Amino acid sequence: IKYFRLEKRLFSKTFFMLKSISGKKAFVSRALFLLFFLWLALQSILFFQFGIVTKGEAVKYLTESEYWKQHHTFSQPKYLFYSVYIAIRLFFEEAGLGATGVYIFQLLLNLVSLFFFYKLSIRYFNSERSAKIAALLLIVCLPWQLWTTHLYTESVFINLVIIFTYFLLKPNKTLGSHLLTLIFLLLLIFTRPTGMLFIPLVLIWYGVKWI
Repeated sequence: IKYFRLEKRLFSKTFFMLKSISGKKAFVSRALFLLFFLWLALQSILFFQFGIVTKGEAVKYLTESEYWKQHHTFSQPKYLFYSVYIAIRLFFEEAGLGATGVYIFQLLLNLVSLFFFYKLSIRYFNSERSAKIAALLLIVCLPWQLWTTHLYTESVFINLVIIFTYFLLKPNKTLGSHLLTLIFLLLLIFTRPTGMLFIPLVLIWYGVKWI
């Protein structure tokens, strides 16, 4: 309950601050800085409240990355569909950054996905003001943001979904955009098995576009 109360207070205060900024140019620049600092403040609160969560599912991926390091294969075939996240864990363990490195990576990926969410919202609302409100709603969605502190596949997966969606729905695609769509689709598939659910979506989307 306390998290929903915090979410409500953050949304209310920030929304009225956005409304109080006069002038379209000032609104664009100051609102984006305000959204960034809100995101940063919220992530700081979550970090100091929960720390980096390395228990539960996180243990499984760390163990599997160590198994791969020793045997150059997975302990079970199912881990192929978690291989992107296992590779991330292994990379930061080898770099000597461990859980801290993975957390920073997830934090930056969260910020990048927020940017793409904002750009996607501009495209479909055709309004920067509406896009900022949409970005604000995503920022103050605590259940979503809380995944960043957890070293689980969900954190990477949900942020990749946003970036993938941006490139999939991008109009007037170039060859590069098509390739990026394919790359992010593959990343989704090999981050979590549920990524395979996006295969028929992509086939239907391109089928409708090209027929």
